[in-house]
Amino acid sequence: MSRSLALFDFDGTITSRDTLLEFIKFASGKARFYRVMTLFAPLIIYYKWIKKDGEIAKQKVLSHLFEGKSENELKQLGQDFADTVIPGILYQKAMEAIEKCKQASTRVVVISASLDIWLAPWAQANGVELVCTQMEFNEGKFTGRFATANCNGIEKVNRIKALLSTEDYHPIYAYGNSSGDKEMLALASHGYFRHFEN
Repeated sequence: MSRSLALFDFDGTITSRDTLLEFIKFASGKARFYRVMTLFAPLIIYYKWIKKDGEIAKQKVLSHLFEGKSENELKQLGQDFADTVIPGILYQKAMEAIEKCKQASTRVVVISASLDIWLAPWAQANGVELVCTQMEFNEGKFTGRFATANCNGIEKVNRIKALLSTEDYHPIYAYGNSSGDKEMLALASHGYFRHFEN
């Protein structure tokens, strides 16, 4: 008998807000957050909306803010963010669905383009597997680059297939909220779009 599998996007699916922006605000302070967003607005618009590739803009913003910062400091900020901010922006219905899956012995994997420094402690605390974009560190400092490809779009499917054999699971449920989730939703036997928002 096949085991069931549930794949959850994170930002906008489990949470009501984009955690990347919330983390930047949390780690940098509101004043610096708005200065940086204003500075990088043309770049963000160009890459995300014209080139349809938000990875470059995301990496440049994070590099500007955090390159050279210590791994320990950033991971502590991520832990604090996971403990204090994320609980306040979760969709209760999404968390109930995750808990229901766990009780039914469904394998639960969160697949996100957001970063491991805050998602890893959250996933560990909630007993779910995690696949996400990872920050690159060298000699204990953030290099300003990603250690993995940005986990969005087809990369979500690539990473899922690297983690497990989808043929071993039935049914497969997937939950997403944006165009970056469409390939993952297509992979599932039951795909749900913006399922927890109401």
